Parts: sequence; structure tokens; C-alpha cells
Amino acid sequence: MYIYATEMVSRYYRIFDLASQKVLSIIGSGDQIIGAYFSGAQEVVGVDINGRAIFMLDLKLSALNRLSYRCFLNFFGTSLDHPGLAYKTYLELRPGLKPSSRRFFDQAYRQCGHSGRRLATSKYLRQRQMMKAKAFEINGYLKNESSYVKCRRLLAGRAIRVFRLDINDLGKDGRVVGRFDLINLSNSLNYLTGKVSDEFCVPVIVQVISRAAKKLAPGGRIFSYSYSPAMYEDCGRKIPPASRLGNLRLAAGLSGLKFFQQRVKGINPGQYDRINIFQK
Repeated sequence: MYIYATEMVSRYYRIFDLASQKVLSIIGSGDQIIGAYFSGAQEVVGVDINGRAIFMLDLKLSALNRLSYRCFLNFFGTSLDHPGLAYKTYLELRPGLKPSSRRFFDQAYRQCGHSGRRLATSKYLRQRQMMKAKAFEINGYLKNESSYVKCRRLLAGRAIRVFRLDINDLGKDGRVVGRFDLINLSNSLNYLTGKVSDEFCVPVIVQVISRAAKKLAPGGRIFSYSYSPAMYEDCGRKIPPASRLGNLRLAAGLSGLKFFQQRVKGINPGQYDRINIFQK
């Protein structure tokens, strides 16, 4: 699970006018779902191949409903590498969780000796210390207390539809009904193509965005997230095939979609990440 999004959610939703729009998004840390509502979306549906992402979203929704702004930040942390996850606070959130989430976190805390610190550094959570942005920079709903209270109000009483789902099955899964103005693929394309050559990368991208496009409303858009090339240079790694501009343009053309790319302030200081936009 991710404690917070590793993408600049607050930045990329500004690109799109989400007022009264329907959004489908990878769940990830849950911030992608919460951020879409905070940015004005009428309805947000979440999908993720990782079932534990649904548990993290559930935990955050319970926290938003039950904790003050400061207590929320004390529990989840102010950055990507220092969550508190205090067991005492978890017990306050537990009544607001769905039974499946409750069972999961009960077991996780039990295995970690009911220590939030041990849970925070366990294999239950992805460790992302190389990403330096603060929680309030990543998420608009955490910018300040008034933003937090606004987000709580926007989410009050909402029953958010979430599904454990491989993004490749999006166009044919009967549970995801309706059409969407925006589909957020997050950085899932990098996961799907991380170990393939450019030659085989493009067909994978084409398959994903073509199937996702079947769920788009007229004029709808799909987007994916790419980190700054500088981040990979700093780690001594190559840019993933699904983040290379040539591959993305070729895949868009083969899918019959228009392609745009826009830079946003990056997850690390002095860097700019990229939003890859595919439009009908």
C-alpha cells in the first residue's frame, strides 16, 4: 500500500475542469479518489488490481470523517516517509471501516505488535523515501485546515464505488457501468511495461488505452503520469518505456486518439513531472 500518492495530485487535477464531471481513477493511496472529489468531480469510481488499495482508501475516508486536521497529519504523516499510524488512533478509526478493511488492519497491527512505527516500516507499505514532496504539496485537501474541512464536507454521505480490477479488463468488466469524462491511469502504464522493450511496450499501451477509451464519454480524456527524467538519472535508471514520448505518441496514433503532454511541478524539488493526455 501507499501511505500517500507519489504523484502531484493537486497539480494534475488543476489541468482538468472537473466540475460536474464523472471520473474513473486508479485508487493507489486513495488520494487520487479524494483529490478528484476535492477538485469538483460529481462522481468518482475507483479501480485497482491491488485489493489493499481499497483498504487504504477506506482508512483515509474514516480518518477524514473522524479526525481533526492535525490528528490526520499525525497519523498519516506530513511526508512520504514518516507516518505515525498510532494504534490508539487506529482504534478511533476502526468503527468507521468496512468489515473487510477492519479485518485486514486488525491483522496488520497484530503482526506488527500493535506498533504504528513498525507497521509504517513493514512490507505492508511501499517505502518511498526518495520522493521529497510534502503531503500538503501532493494533496490539495491537506493544504490547510480549511481545505481539510471543505474536503470532509464534500465527501460526507458519499457511497464511493470501488472495484478490485485489472485495468486491462476495464472495457469488458460489467461492474463498471456508465461513461466517464476523465480516466486517471496514474503510473500504471509504467508497471505494465517496466520490463519490456520499446518494441513490445507500444502494443501494451495501445491495448490499455483502447480498452479504457470504450468507457469515455464524448470528448473524454485518459491520462497517465510520468516522473521527471531527472528522477531516473538520480537513481541511475533508464526512463521506463511507457514514459518515453515517442512511445506514447505512437500508441495514441495507433489507438485513434489525440495526444498532449503537460508538465507539472514534480514530486522532487526542481523537477517537472509529465501528464500524458489521450483524448477521443
